Amino acid sequence: MNNYAEYKAEDFAIDPDFIQWVLEKKQADDEFWRQWLQVNPQKKEIIEEARNILLSLKIKEKTIGPESLNREIEAIILKVKKRSSKGIVPMLFRWKYAAMLAGLVLGAYMVYDAISSSRNDQGTTGRGMPSLSTGMAEVSNTSSQVSSVSLPDGSHVRLFPGAIIRYSHHLASNETRDLYLSGEAFFEVAKDSGKPFRVFSHELVTRVLGTSFTIKANEKEKQISVMVRTGIVSVYNKDKENNKKDTGLKKLAGVVLTANQQLVYAREQHQFQKSLIEQPLLIHPAEIKIISSMKMFLLRMCLNN
Repeated sequence: MNNYAEYKAEDFAIDPDFIQWVLEKKQADDEFWRQWLQVNPQKKEIIEEARNILLSLKIKEKTIGPESLNREIEAIILKVKKRSSKGIVPMLFRWKYAAMLAGLVLGAYMVYDAISSSRNDQGTTGRGMPSLSTGMAEVSNTSSQVSSVSLPDGSHVRLFPGAIIRYSHHLASNETRDLYLSGEAFFEVAKDSGKPFRVFSHELVTRVLGTSFTIKANEKEKQISVMVRTGIVSVYNKDKENNKKDTGLKKLAGVVLTANQQLVYAREQHQFQKSLIEQPLLIHPAEIKIISSMKMFLLRMCLNN
């Protein structure tokens, strides 16, 4: 039995039973969580925050089959065995690969909808930065060292040399916290479930609620990359968002990344490629049980289709 009383919002957001309740809305689940909240009323705000996280990254369809799932699992296990045979995988690092495996299964073959936004991209110059008008702030790093920037909402950005960001002076009070990036930057986003944080980097939009990640989007390079350190992000093509408005489509397809995953977008081919990062960070063993339970939940969904 999961110790929900100790859960934070991000723990609920990856718990398979909680996900089933939020997304499938079954009566039996409603009854369980209603009773649980009666006993644990102090968790109401945390539950609501977790619901917002899931609803902002709503599952659109399941495209994974059991055979594909097993192939991915076997590939990771083989990688661990090869490293073990060379004597370079201590026990602690086996936890890392377990977390990598669970993270891969959690997101690798799922297509999500980024939540529809009432805001648009007016004021942008083509695919680049917005025009620097009244109310906009610009920070650029012209040095040879990484520089740190604190944003009005409490988020922090580490700008790599040559990087530029622009954002509204009213970032903390806007409905969505929008920031524009050219170059490479690492983000630590302050959590605010009611105000998603969006990074516009040329053709791509990366949408989060609270997490840490790196975006590399140099204007003259042929690729844009997003690497997630902690949490969950949704990445989608900005042009498709514009097409959605033109055609009246209600849903916007995106790619979800979890901890230790990365996405590379080929700008000329308009293609996404998702993978594990080369040097993944350790994930605490306590989190692995939760993520692994998600893996089993997804496998059950595949087998039931």
